[in-house]
Amino acid sequence: MNPPCNAYTVQRCAVAVDVSMHSRPVVEVAALLAAKWAVELRGFYVEDINLLHLAQYPTAREVDWSATGATMQLTYQRMERLLRVHAGRVRETVVTVTAQRHVPATLHVARGRVVDELVAASRSVDLLVLGRGGEGATRLGSVAHRVAVTAACSVMLVGIALGVGRSILVIYDDATVSDRVLCAAAHCATAVGLSMQVLIPCSEESQFAARRDRARACLFGTQMMVSYHASTGSEILAVLCAVPQALVVVAGAASRYCEAALTQHRGSLLVIR
Repeated sequence: MNPPCNAYTVQRCAVAVDVSMHSRPVVEVAALLAAKWAVELRGFYVEDINLLHLAQYPTAREVDWSATGATMQLTYQRMERLLRVHAGRVRETVVTVTAQRHVPATLHVARGRVVDELVAASRSVDLLVLGRGGEGATRLGSVAHRVAVTAACSVMLVGIALGVGRSILVIYDDATVSDRVLCAAAHCATAVGLSMQVLIPCSEESQFAARRDRARACLFGTQMMVSYHASTGSEILAVLCAVPQALVVVAGAASRYCEAALTQHRGSLLVIR
């Protein structure tokens, strides 16, 4: 298969990890993409400073949900120990998953507010991968939303149940980074062997034809199934709600559809900058 267009490439890929049961599938998607671009995967684990602040309150309690439900006092020192244990578990996950893909990996541990630390990390990478929320969640998590909006790099939000997705849906509008959006989607499609559907917002047939021809030129040399569809704004919004199984690829702040994709789509999402 010929390589996709080179308007978008990744030289530095990162993944946000934690100790939740949903973190491993996110790392697996990130490792798949890192293998596609043949780059190192950087894991980022944030020790939430708010947990340490909470542990300083004399009324803070820890509940043992795995056994009797007994409570015990939560101290700053115990929280420090828990965070170190969590960092070890996260490191084990990153090492195990990336070894299966033969992808070199590192883990960076930071302490601070989760959103602030992830946005800071985004300044040193080209793509940041993180989970969009809990399994079965219909709304995007607040951390994922804020990172997607404010990050300095492209951001992939992974729907836990579907990973990369079962199809790829591209919103190809008149944003200045529209060619990057298309090429990023092509890279994802070739990485997992999926077809692409390209939605072209337009009101006239001539406008659709011009953007479709530009998209075809951008994808020249690729060998994948691509279909093109003229769509109104309301049709695009309806599609975003109707296809949670798709990976939606959209421009960031440059696109009028970015916020709609973040709030309406319930599956995986790739926001391109």
